[in-house]
Amino acid sequence: MTNDASIEIPPSMPMGSSEPQDDEAQARRWAAAVAFIEQGPQCHYTTINKDGRPQQSLIWVGVENDELVIASLWDHLKVRNVRRDPRVSVSMSSGSRDEMGITEYLVVEGIARVTDGGAPELLNKLAKIYVGPDVEWPPPPWHEDPPAGWITRIAPVRVRGWGPWQEANPAVSSS
Repeated sequence: MTNDASIEIPPSMPMGSSEPQDDEAQARRWAAAVAFIEQGPQCHYTTINKDGRPQQSLIWVGVENDELVIASLWDHLKVRNVRRDPRVSVSMSSGSRDEMGITEYLVVEGIARVTDGGAPELLNKLAKIYVGPDVEWPPPPWHEDPPAGWITRIAPVRVRGWGPWQEANPAVSSS
């Protein structure tokens, strides 16, 4: 167990921890992280500005093929920053507290890449989670002919936080 309570990513993904871990346990923790992400928690996305300062955005995020995915219809600063420096992080909180009173949270650090197109489709899929099951996205006036936009795909390198995805959580470690 590391002091900062990070976990290794499942073997099919890039690994960031130097500690060997049981493949089944780490796969279980990653599955718990994915299940949490798929509930649509409020997410803070951090990229690095040209001058080295962090740039943060509130985003919708999904998971495809063990990568986090973020959509943008326009060439926002977060997209331009990733093209220049692919190091990113996404943090989210469950809003609930465990039996010790600690708020569960998840941080995924990774390497991002921007791909052309597909943003309207991904935003529509995520809107059903973040806004409501009957929502169509993007809203007017962009709904009829939205720009193709970009999808940012984040390959996790390190996953940390407090919750079922966390090996340092006593409730997880004791079971």
